[in-house]
Amino acid sequence: MNVEDFEKTNWSRTQGLTWMLFEDDERYEDVRSVLNHGAKNASQNFVEKYEKTVALLDHLRTTHSCLRKSIKIHPVFLMRLLLTSSPKNLLLSDRFLKKYAAWRHRRAQEFGGTSVVFTHPSSLSEAGAEPVPIDYFLHSTSLEISFDKDLKVELVGDLGQYEEKSPQENSRSTAEIVGRVSMAMIKACIEDAIKNRAIESLGSVKTEERFVCSLTREELAKELQKRYERARSISIETIIRGVGNFVLCSYRGL
Repeated sequence: MNVEDFEKTNWSRTQGLTWMLFEDDERYEDVRSVLNHGAKNASQNFVEKYEKTVALLDHLRTTHSCLRKSIKIHPVFLMRLLLTSSPKNLLLSDRFLKKYAAWRHRRAQEFGGTSVVFTHPSSLSEAGAEPVPIDYFLHSTSLEISFDKDLKVELVGDLGQYEEKSPQENSRSTAEIVGRVSMAMIKACIEDAIKNRAIESLGSVKTEERFVCSLTREELAKELQKRYERARSISIETIIRGVGNFVLCSYRGL
């Protein structure tokens, strides 16, 4: 297993789960057998030595029928299937954790962070095609997303889409501080709130290319978190920093 494997757009279900659960590939065929046929057909030696892992694999194939046959699946989605289906005392393999940590560190250096964009033809999820932070994608049980052959998953970096309107040429942009994906999420929530008149003090009138709101940035941030679940996946401080790019708020109390 190499760091570069995380940049691939698909893993085989057997190889990916073997990487995540075992320190070497010696148990590859055992993993494949359980996924194909269930725990009842697993070798006695495998069951005795890895009872909890066998039970987990059997649970995965029962819960996610897509894993019962040989498929290619995006790494982060396979990780999500495992992490959201696993018992709390699950231990991932050390080799996997080391490579995963190195990969996340590399992406942080290059892109400032990683988020996930997923599209699902049959999904009516609030998230839709909007990016979500990778850790939220991997661990949240609130995201309504299931495997489908038409599911598309894309990784995006967090830096540099929006520029802060600032007279200080050398200052860091809001996008660099807040993150591109968080900025996109804040913008989407604001536009939806205006379209549906969800926040009384936020209207469609613009001044200096920004919407006008009689609330302070902190008050607006709290209103956005109250009304949008996706806004609760980022901190109130992040929203306070980001809303100023799109909304001219009251400075009362700031």
